[in-house]
Amino acid sequence: MILKEKDFLFSRAPAKIILSGEHAVVYGCPAVAVAVNRYATTEIATNPDQGIFFTLSDLRTTLRLTLSTLRRVRDRLLETYRRFIEGKAGIREVVTAPADLFQYTLLSLIEDCQIDPVCGVRINVHSTIPIGCGMGSSAATIVSFVKAILHFFHIDKGIEWIEKLILDVERFQHGRASGVDSFISLHGGCARFQKGKTPCRLDMPHHPMWIILTGRPESSTGECVAAVSEKWNAHLTAEFEEVTSLFEHGLKEKSSSQLIETMRRNHQLLATLGVVPEKVRSFISAIEKQGGAAKISGAGSIRGDSGGVVIAISEAPLEPLCTQYGYQLFPLEGEMLGAKVYCS
Repeated sequence: MILKEKDFLFSRAPAKIILSGEHAVVYGCPAVAVAVNRYATTEIATNPDQGIFFTLSDLRTTLRLTLSTLRRVRDRLLETYRRFIEGKAGIREVVTAPADLFQYTLLSLIEDCQIDPVCGVRINVHSTIPIGCGMGSSAATIVSFVKAILHFFHIDKGIEWIEKLILDVERFQHGRASGVDSFISLHGGCARFQKGKTPCRLDMPHHPMWIILTGRPESSTGECVAAVSEKWNAHLTAEFEEVTSLFEHGLKEKSSSQLIETMRRNHQLLATLGVVPEKVRSFISAIEKQGGAAKISGAGSIRGDSGGVVIAISEAPLEPLCTQYGYQLFPLEGEMLGAKVYCS
């Protein structure tokens, strides 16, 4: 394929918030998730110099990628992940640099789609999604990256192929990935997601909800998933399935009382798993005393005071509490559109 210097496009993919079913979705339970108006963007254009130039502008990192470097990264990821599966390495040892996942993804695309690795192209990835806080930052950035490259090189791959590729990449970051992050980022809107079953599209939440940033967790998503796996049992499966079904019913019926009740139950289940830091539990307790409900939305944390994203339903103002705890507050604004490509 011959590219012209004017060729340029960018792809944008939204973040996600899990409204019900964190952690449980990894074990085949349903989850309700919604796309929100934070985005990862990949820009791609021709470059006069041969080679692939990759930039993570938020981290001020630029790399010139070659097949040999890509293969070294892939081999290291696969070997360390194998050691993680065997219990000989921690999940944080698998991905050692922010660019690792992109390099693995790019090599997969080059080999599967027969892309010329010496073409002159520059790729820039940036994001407005908080990193490591439970909003699906890694999935959204990889989704935008894959969509941009496929469109730039005029490669037609079905959505199932893309979902499979992204799920393959996410295992390095999370150890076990459910696929909910990439599904919501690809498709947008709100949905009931369950591994192995066709997702069910839902209406956007009618009742106002809030997103609260409690700070980036000290433990990674992969570490939390590994810790939860040691506690998981059939009783928890049944409890989470019931809570998510009731939450979904509350959404459909636009019942704020049912949403509050089930969100409180979901929070208690997550606290039982040990992924809600004490400071965050105190904050959520204060919201409950005001008549509302809140819970972490993501992996949470098994160390430190920060738990990533918390979502809340509250008629009482939350600004004073957030100021007291040093947290950031903004309304949950859904995004109906999934990943989209724009040309110039």
